[in-house]
Amino acid sequence: MGAMRWMILPLAILSGATPMHAKPKPARPVEAVLTPQGDMDVLTVRGLSPVAVTGSYALRVISGAHAGNQAVQRGRVHLAANQPATFVTLRLTQFQSAELTVQIDGQPGYDQRVTPAR
Repeated sequence: MGAMRWMILPLAILSGATPMHAKPKPARPVEAVLTPQGDMDVLTVRGLSPVAVTGSYALRVISGAHAGNQAVQRGRVHLAANQPATFVTLRLTQFQSAELTVQIDGQPGYDQRVTPAR
């Protein structure tokens, strides 16, 4: 019976079991936040995670003008554990929407859409 007990531990390790002390990675450590400020909106892409994470983001802002102009900002995400970070701050007077796409290394990517309240 003693030999059987020693075989279970290596099998658990090989099967990808997570140690009990490992911290889970947050589902969405990077987000876009829209704050009205007078006659404009302030769009901020910020991050916070209980564990260090790396990855990339793309922020696409679509103009509210009839021309339908758009701008894309791409960058890398480097978050230290429990240290808030700001990646982008934009002051916008007219826009239709903003779409944030985030890819954290080792996790599925995710999207967030932001539209003005006005």
